[in-house]
Amino acid sequence: MLDSMRKATSGTVAKILIGLLVLSFAVWGISDIFRGFGASTLASVGDTKITAQAFQRTLRMQMEAARQRFGRTLTLDEARQFGLPTQVLGQLVGDATYQTIADDMGLGISDDEVREMIFKDPSFAGVDGRFDRTRFRFLLQNNGYTEDAFVQERRGLATRLQVVAGLAGGARAPEAMLEMVHDFELEKRVIDAVVLTRDMLDDIPPPQDSALAEYFEANTARYRAPEFRKIALFEISPENVADAETVTDEEARSTYESRTGRYKTAEQRRVLQVLFNDTMEAQEFQKKLSDGESFEALIAARGLSTGDIDLGLMTKEALVDPAIAEAAFSLENDGVSGVVDGRFGPVIVKVAEIVAEKVTPFEEVRDEIKRDLALSRAETEVLDLHDAIEDARASGQTFEEIARKFDLTLRTVEAVSRNGTDPDGKVLTDLPASQELLSGSFESDVGIENDPLQSGRSGFLWYEVVGVTPERARTLDEVRDAVAAAWIDEEVRRRLGEKAEEIVDKLKNGGDFSRIAAEYDLALVTTAPFSRQDAASGTVENATEAAFAAGTGYVGTAAASALERIVFVVREAETPPFFAQEASAAAFGRQLDVMYAQDLLIPYAEKLQSDLGVRVNQQLLLQLIGQPRS
Repeated sequence: MLDSMRKATSGTVAKILIGLLVLSFAVWGISDIFRGFGASTLASVGDTKITAQAFQRTLRMQMEAARQRFGRTLTLDEARQFGLPTQVLGQLVGDATYQTIADDMGLGISDDEVREMIFKDPSFAGVDGRFDRTRFRFLLQNNGYTEDAFVQERRGLATRLQVVAGLAGGARAPEAMLEMVHDFELEKRVIDAVVLTRDMLDDIPPPQDSALAEYFEANTARYRAPEFRKIALFEISPENVADAETVTDEEARSTYESRTGRYKTAEQRRVLQVLFNDTMEAQEFQKKLSDGESFEALIAARGLSTGDIDLGLMTKEALVDPAIAEAAFSLENDGVSGVVDGRFGPVIVKVAEIVAEKVTPFEEVRDEIKRDLALSRAETEVLDLHDAIEDARASGQTFEEIARKFDLTLRTVEAVSRNGTDPDGKVLTDLPASQELLSGSFESDVGIENDPLQSGRSGFLWYEVVGVTPERARTLDEVRDAVAAAWIDEEVRRRLGEKAEEIVDKLKNGGDFSRIAAEYDLALVTTAPFSRQDAASGTVENATEAAFAAGTGYVGTAAASALERIVFVVREAETPPFFAQEASAAAFGRQLDVMYAQDLLIPYAEKLQSDLGVRVNQQLLLQLIGQPRS
C-alpha cells in the first residue's frame, strides 16, 4: 500500500513534484521555532498547518520504503543519519506550499474522480479483483489514516500535480546534458584479468598467542556480545481467525456461479493458416483441395511445412483477426475453410486440433471457495478484534490477561539481538514481521506500550519488551577460535595483496600478461564488453568500478571477494555513438527532464515559502524523531 498510496506519482510531473518538495525545502531550510500554536502542530506554511500525526505517518512510510530498498528495517537512529526526517518534513512543507497555491487558484478535483482513483487502486482489491471496503479499511487503519484524511490526501495530491504540470510539465533537459549522461552510462570496457585465491599461498600457521591477543585488542568491538531483548507477543490474522466450516454449501455455490469465468477454460484450437497474395491464388488452392489433393501436399508445394503455418493452440478471443477466428471456430477437427478475407489478405485455414472447453466442477473447488469466503469474512472479524484488543490495552489489561480473554497464543522470545540472532548466534527464522518487530523492539523499552504492527496481508502483531540484556565485551577465551580464523583471513588478504602488487609492477614494466599469468599458475580471462551498470561477468565482477578509472592499457587491482584479489588490464574502452532519438537516450532524457524541472522550480518554491512564511516547532520535531535537544 505504501507505494500505491502515491500511485499518481509514477508520472514525470509527479516525480518533479515529489523531488522538488524535498529539494526546495532542503535548500531553503527551517526557520524559526513555533510559539503560541497547538501542541499537535509541527509546522506551518502561511495559514496551512502540518500536524505531528501527518509527519509520523509519512516518516513511517518512508522508512518502510527504505526497508524494501535495503532489505531490512531502519532504526530511528539510522533514519536520522540518512536525513529521512528532514526529507519528510521538506515534503510536507512542499505539499502545504503548493496546496496553498492550488487553493488560491481555485484548482480542484471532483468527488467522482477521487472515488474512481481509489476504487481502481489494486492495493484495495479483494479476492475477486474488485474494490474491497474491508481491505480498504484495514490498510488505512494500519497506516494511521482515517478515511476522510486519506481521501483528502488523494484530492490534495491531484490538485498539487495540476500546479506543477502547469509550471514545469514541459521542461526538457538540454541535449548536451543528455549526451554526457548517455556516454557515462553506456561506455563499455573489456578487461583481461587474473584472480588470485588463497590456494596459491603457502599454508599459514596458526597465530602465536601474542599476535592473537594483539589482533583481539585492535578489534575488540567486533567481538562484543550484542544487546538482547526479551519480547512477549501475540498476533491475529484472517488465516487463524477464519473458519471455512461456517460457510454453507449454498453460499459457496452462489459464489461459484457468480465467478464462472474463473473456473472455466475456454475452448482452444490449433489453427493452420495459409496466406495468399490475392484471391485468385487462394481460389486456385481451394480448387485443388476440392479435386482431392491433400492440404499437406499443397503447402509442401509452396515450400512450407506445417510448423511454418501453425498459429498454435489459441482461444477464439486470442485470434486477432475476427474473420479468421470466426472461420476457424466454425469448423470440425481437420476441417478446412473456404477463402477468408483476412486482415492481411486472403487466407485459408485448417483446424488441426480441438481442445474442448473445460469447466471445473463445483465439487472440486468447493473447499477453495469456502476458504476464500471465510478469509474475506475474517478480515472484518480481525478489524473488530483489533479494536477490542486496543480497548483492553487502553483499560490497563496486561498481555497475559488479553491473551486469555481473546484465546490468543502468547509467545515469549527469550533473547534476540537487533540482527535477529539468539545468544548462540543462530538466526531466529520464525519471528512474525521480523524486520519490523526487531526494529520496534530495539526502539522501545521495558514498560513502553507499542503500536501494533502489520502482520502478513491483513493481520496485526502486538509486542512488548519484557527484558533487556545489555551488550558487553567478551573475553579472548570466549571467542578464541573466531579471532584465530579472522587473523588468518587477514593474513591471507595481506599476502594476496602483496602478490597482486608484484603482478601489477611487472605489467607496468611492460611484462606480457599471458606469460605472467602462467608464471603464477593463474588463468587469464577476457571479459565480454560491460558498462558501469552491467558489471563485468563471472569472477571478475567486483573489478567494474576500478576498470573505469582510466582508459585502454590501464593496469589495476581490486578485491574480488573477502579472500580473493583481481589484477586486470583494460583491453578496450569504447563509447557508443549518441543518437537523441534512441530508446536508451530517451529513457535517460525522461530522468533528466525531472531533474531539470526541479532545478527550474526550486527558486520558485523558495520564493513561495519565503512569502508565505515557514515555521517549525523544533522542540516537537526533536521529540518526534527521538533526538534530545542540545
